[in-house]
Amino acid sequence: MSVGLFLLRISVEKFQVWIIRIIIAGSVLFGIIYDFLIIFQCRPLSFWWDLNPDHTGTCLPHQTFAICGFVISALNSAADLVFAALPMFMVWKTSMNWRTRMLVCLLLGLASV
Repeated sequence: MSVGLFLLRISVEKFQVWIIRIIIAGSVLFGIIYDFLIIFQCRPLSFWWDLNPDHTGTCLPHQTFAICGFVISALNSAADLVFAALPMFMVWKTSMNWRTRMLVCLLLGLASV
């Protein structure tokens, strides 16, 4: 999110601004959903930490967390790739000569790794 906010400050084209905003909003939205899923995974909530054998309750299956973890990881990876490639497109339309632009794009790509 911090990289997205930085890119939002330096981007000038409207489609780049919208791409950054959508990625930030999606990351926040899915992060909040995942947090609530983790917090409210058991009913009642105390079933998660209560070791009393007489205490009854249910929890979500482990497959739910595995699937959500893979989805969140894929979305975060996609956001990282977009945030790594976007500065190269910003530099590409500058008034630098071709060789300098290529070097700056290479350095930005290397820095993103």
